[in-house]
Amino acid sequence: MGLLRGRRAQALQALPPMTDPDRRATIGLLMSICPAAYFLNPDLMALAALRIVALSLRHGNANASSFGYVLYALIRGALFGDYKGGHEFGRLAIDLAERSGNIVQRCKIVLIFAGFINFWREPIETSIELLRSSLRLALDCGDIQYANYSILQTIFLKLACGAELDDVYAEAKRHENFVRQTRTGSRSRISGFACNTFSRSRERPRGSPASPTRITTRRPPSPSSGRPEI
Repeated sequence: MGLLRGRRAQALQALPPMTDPDRRATIGLLMSICPAAYFLNPDLMALAALRIVALSLRHGNANASSFGYVLYALIRGALFGDYKGGHEFGRLAIDLAERSGNIVQRCKIVLIFAGFINFWREPIETSIELLRSSLRLALDCGDIQYANYSILQTIFLKLACGAELDDVYAEAKRHENFVRQTRTGSRSRISGFACNTFSRSRERPRGSPASPTRITTRRPPSPSSGRPEI
């Protein structure tokens, strides 16, 4: 992107605030299409993110600019192999989101950074801790969609770092009832499948030998209702 040539990520914190209400609304709309585009047309998501970044560079930072920066970070690392630069833009997005004080925005930025970017440069355990933070933020602002995303990415990263299956099972069991109650979208259905699979993986007939990888068809007991533990 020509507008970024020679500019470091952290220097963009000094951009002036965006004052044009129409452009702020445009950035907000671009941000809102990204979750659906991620599943249906990832190229459209990338295009929307780049448009957010371009508008921010030309006209100043808005609250939703951090969303464009964190997706640009993902693109820069995952598509072009610049993991250091991608991580720097991810940190920029985190800093801007925290500075805004908008927890609706912060839960999204922290989820994307922790779930897909941070482990390029930092121990994966730090990403899991950040995902717990994004879950708390999502619950505090009532964003059920991103709460489910946070739970799912936590399970995936625990598997990726070689956690004991008992630990992964406990993580899934902790959130199982919340995921069942809020299964409203494709990602929520996936997180529901993940939680259900691991909830069943440690259920075994009485007297059978312990097997941390055994998956049976026994239905687990109904969990109690309530907010997920974090």
